[in-house]
Amino acid sequence: MTDAQSLNVTEIFYSIQGESLFAGYPCAFVRLSGCPLRCKWCDTLHAQEESQDSKKMTFSEVLSTLRTFNSKLVEVTGGEPLAQQMTIPFLKLLINTGYRVLLETNGAEDIAFVPIEVHVVMDIKCPSSGMHERMNLANIVQLKRTDEIKFVIGSHDDFTYAVKLIKKHSLQERCSLVFSPVSSGLPLEELASLLLRSGVYARLQVQLHKVIWGSDCRGV
Repeated sequence: MTDAQSLNVTEIFYSIQGESLFAGYPCAFVRLSGCPLRCKWCDTLHAQEESQDSKKMTFSEVLSTLRTFNSKLVEVTGGEPLAQQMTIPFLKLLINTGYRVLLETNGAEDIAFVPIEVHVVMDIKCPSSGMHERMNLANIVQLKRTDEIKFVIGSHDDFTYAVKLIKKHSLQERCSLVFSPVSSGLPLEELASLLLRSGVYARLQVQLHKVIWGSDCRGV
């Protein structure tokens, strides 16, 4: 590793995985800085841009911090991780170091070069985000059966939009699907009812870390 191998990092922390098929497991998180999207309901505004919250860290420094946690499960998130050129080499390093690696990505960046060993959690933004036209739907064919697509649902229109995409692209046959409500949007019970009536086979999730520590707590 060289000094050129570095990332802009907002925070590194150890917590309970709050989302995805791995929800509930202890997990180390590397939250990278910067995102080209501006979702209306974004809950990580502090990671949208490089700021006083972020710092440049070498791969060695990030690994050194990760070793202080008792976890072989690591999620690289953001911001948008794939907005940084060095994220792909870093993912390869994590795999080679023996970590089980999750990548949460916003659906707008090309995932073609993500190592096959990485578990990809890819958003497909719905209309209430204001970013649905920025999605790179060519990513769908890059997903593995073990990966997952997340739809963040803020309204009935969002749900209808998601179901249409699922049917159009046969997403149920391609990978796992997750529906997650916007915390200030569609009530959880309404989303549950919509899912039950739709016949779509998807996981309904809540953000477990927010249930445990509250919606305003960072580093969890």
